[in-house]
Amino acid sequence: MAGRTRRVRPHRSRLRDRAVHPTADPRLRPHRLPRRPARLDRGEVLRVHRPRRHAGECRTAEPCSRHRLALLVHRHRHLVGPDVLGEPRCHRHGHAGDRPHRRVGLPAGPDEAPPRLDRRPLPGPAPLAGPAARRPLRHAGGTRRVRRRGPDLLRGSTPVSDRGLQDLGDGCHAWLEPPGCWGFANSGLVVDGGQALLVDTQNDMRMAQDLRAAIDGLVGRPVVDQVVNTHGDGDHWNGNVLFSDATIIASEPTLADIRGHWLDPSKIDDYAIGDNAFAEFMRWRQCVFDYTGWRPVHPNQTYAGELALSVGHREVELSELGPAHTSGDTIAWVPHAGVLFSGDLLFTASTPIMWAGPLSNCLDVCDRILALEPRVIVPGHGPLIDAAGVRPVREYLAHVQGFAVESYHAGRSPAEAYQAIDLARYADWPHLSRTYQNIRLVYRELDPERFTADVRETLDLVYGDDHGSWRAIGDA
Repeated sequence: MAGRTRRVRPHRSRLRDRAVHPTADPRLRPHRLPRRPARLDRGEVLRVHRPRRHAGECRTAEPCSRHRLALLVHRHRHLVGPDVLGEPRCHRHGHAGDRPHRRVGLPAGPDEAPPRLDRRPLPGPAPLAGPAARRPLRHAGGTRRVRRRGPDLLRGSTPVSDRGLQDLGDGCHAWLEPPGCWGFANSGLVVDGGQALLVDTQNDMRMAQDLRAAIDGLVGRPVVDQVVNTHGDGDHWNGNVLFSDATIIASEPTLADIRGHWLDPSKIDDYAIGDNAFAEFMRWRQCVFDYTGWRPVHPNQTYAGELALSVGHREVELSELGPAHTSGDTIAWVPHAGVLFSGDLLFTASTPIMWAGPLSNCLDVCDRILALEPRVIVPGHGPLIDAAGVRPVREYLAHVQGFAVESYHAGRSPAEAYQAIDLARYADWPHLSRTYQNIRLVYRELDPERFTADVRETLDLVYGDDHGSWRAIGDA
């Protein structure tokens, strides 16, 4: 008919070509196609779930329309995101394409569900080995060391406190001596290439022998050729006699404390005579600890400030942070492993006691330890902790310091301040009587001429007011 236009229905091949256009196919319209997220959380990846592919193979000479659709989406992969991996595949017929692309989950048919997105955390990085484990990691903020995670020994509310050698990972070990009370101290060990560095050597001969046997039982039987005494208290260096062939290192003030130590095992029998609390404590030490064959072995190398040591290919950094607990406290920091051996600068699950002070220095020490961001801390006494375990110790010391200053200006004596201080929040800590010595430190800092150090008088009050379960240790 004249003047009328005949409408011709397009061939099926044209419809197929039109269907592959992103805006023509309803499955690829913007409101259905997953877009690249603005930002992925760290450690997460965007994954797209594909429905199960149909069995069979594509029998056509050229790729089927659904296969061509997958290839087209590959060209528009920026709409999907960079973290969806895979290869082009005919999702209906199951055969692969001829070049890699970003995987997209296309439904197998028009009546099937569209792709589904979710977020799943990626597994952590695999542990590094060899020189790469010690190579600094460069990032925008400067240089940061790659720290390898060892076994998870910090079990939330029940940290590890079992007696014996605990593997901290990356050549670091901790020898724990529960219950961590008077005389039950921890030690540390760093091993590499058949060499070993020991931090503190235990209190008596039996403890030191058990520690030595555990080290000899390690794979390769490393040789302890370096020993570090963190401070001058005997429960951290009495075992030096079993490691006398090694180089024994301490700060200069610590060596002076050890040489002038007035409470060494040879004098316990004399101190055990009497009916006061101090003599009772010495008799308790006679029953609990074994000093048979003991002799004093002093450090044979000293340092001041800082000292870098090598154990095989590993580095250990010593830093003198005293006076705090004693006049010359040392910490041993293993930076590649994130492990810190603190000595008695930190007590965990018990009340800390500071002998030298001032207490303000002890607060500064806590801040310096926190600044290192250690992964694991081996305290002088008590179970293992991380950086979060330092904060309760710091809060306690700050509380004692603040109340002691107020009490001093109010005219109270140290004993009166000790009776008046509120320690309810630390009621589950054993040895709260140590607070008396910490208060005396604050008074001595404020008025050093009036409040001099009288250790035996202080210990008589501290031991006498300490009615903990530790007294039952050694009862047969």
